Amino acid sequence: MNSDMDLDNNATTSGPWYKEGWMWLVVSIPTAAVILGLSMVYFALMNPHSMVSDDYYKEGLAINRKLQLDRQARDWGLKGEVQLEGKTLLLTFDKPLPLMHQALTAKAIHPTLADKDQTLVLTSNDQQQFIGLLAYPLEKAHYKLHIISNQHQWRLKVSVNTRQAQGKYPVDAFDTPF
Repeated sequence: MNSDMDLDNNATTSGPWYKEGWMWLVVSIPTAAVILGLSMVYFALMNPHSMVSDDYYKEGLAINRKLQLDRQARDWGLKGEVQLEGKTLLLTFDKPLPLMHQALTAKAIHPTLADKDQTLVLTSNDQQQFIGLLAYPLEKAHYKLHIISNQHQWRLKVSVNTRQAQGKYPVDAFDTPF
């Protein structure tokens, strides 16, 4: 019977559950995890990433077609130089293009922000030098420049680092930086 009294005495000496410090420590860890998890879900849904594609399957199927464009540029041995000064982009080939091209399309692709990408048309009179104007100067970043024939026969890729003072970049179908 003494043991029952001891239990009753111990129960009365401890305070209410909400005054126990260890209980709050044990409860606060899962509560913080739930709050942080819900806030991460909220931020992920409110700020979708521009580099994530919703239609990745179709983009994956198009890779072989794009690689064929790169192979065609290598077969023709396209080489030259891109010169970038302010809003002007000048593309000069070592020799005239094998097929007649009135214009080429150039896409300046920003490394992370899709709204900083630009597309411009390069025109030429002699099939060796093409010139075009950007909508606005490229900001300081490491851009990828894709030059595509308007008939979608070939594609060249150039890595352009606008952080450097140098505005000339070599173009070589055999040397694809990415």
